[in-house]
Amino acid sequence: MVQNYRYADTYACGGASRSSVAHIVIRCWSAVAMLNEMLRRDRESSAMAPWWVLLKAKKFQMRQLLVCGLLSCLAFAAPAEVMSPAQLHFLEVNAAEPEATQAWRRGVYIWDSRALLNPATRTDELSRLDRTGIQRLYIGLSAEQLAQPEVVRTLDAVAITLRKRGFEPVLLLGDPDWMAPEHRASLIAIISKLKSVSFSALHLDLEVEQRGWPVPAKHVREWLDTLKHVAAASPWPVEISSHYRWFTEEMGGFPCAPCELPSIGVSKVSLMIYTRSAERSAQLTEKIAQRWPAVRFRLAQSIEPQLAPEETWGGAAQALLQEQDSFWRARLQPLAVGGIDWQEWEYYPTGQQL
Repeated sequence: MVQNYRYADTYACGGASRSSVAHIVIRCWSAVAMLNEMLRRDRESSAMAPWWVLLKAKKFQMRQLLVCGLLSCLAFAAPAEVMSPAQLHFLEVNAAEPEATQAWRRGVYIWDSRALLNPATRTDELSRLDRTGIQRLYIGLSAEQLAQPEVVRTLDAVAITLRKRGFEPVLLLGDPDWMAPEHRASLIAIISKLKSVSFSALHLDLEVEQRGWPVPAKHVREWLDTLKHVAAASPWPVEISSHYRWFTEEMGGFPCAPCELPSIGVSKVSLMIYTRSAERSAQLTEKIAQRWPAVRFRLAQSIEPQLAPEETWGGAAQALLQEQDSFWRARLQPLAVGGIDWQEWEYYPTGQQL
């Protein structure tokens, strides 16, 4: 297992060509976190690697920590204006709480964020969110919202408010057209426009299947290339949601997504395993997390009523969703799976019954 630490080396060096020291530091510490988790899993594994492999990995770990420490000194010694607020926030959080990313967090997709962004309805929306125990908020934006002249100021104010109340604000973007090379620049332009907002991460819901089925290998390649370009442009850690099929096994004739994601700068994957069987989703996630230790995973589940009954938790009371959350946490957190994400907020029950 430990031999996979090479992913972390590639991941850290992938940002070395960037002009911003902050970008390099962010990637460097992300690589350290990934390596630490891989070593921890290997210590707990019944199939522990040979001692000489562990020693080699430990030496690499110490070298990586030294490099990241020196880069951090350079970053914090540099004038603050060379780093965006988003970069400064990332460094601050990771310096103060290096293991925070390993905690179990509930998340929810908020594709329609109008109630959250509107000052007139924000208080009620926050009160509703408070009652759920959800911590990660994936905040979607419509084209109309993005076109508003005050969108950056509004989002920054919302992000600050959310963080003060204990939430983790994550920018959510998703349009299958962006995976095509000719439309990629539109996504990069949005990231550039919002780069000063202190989001905790950028979450991309780019599902390669939405460009047509069956999926040609070319579309998988373009998907991964888009993620690479986004990671190079983003001031925030980049995460994705994806159907689990791309992680169950290497698919002949297709690029290996989990092999490439760490090296191109994708920090986390929410696995879309839409099934009403909690045991089935737990088993699949366990298998995937064990197969790809260099990738950090979360589990995504649906509460959308329009899906088939066997694919969604739609109609369930909040108490049942919380019960399932406890089940998944007990099964998956030991494998460094970071939490559960619910699709989507519009259908999330906030009372005892729907």
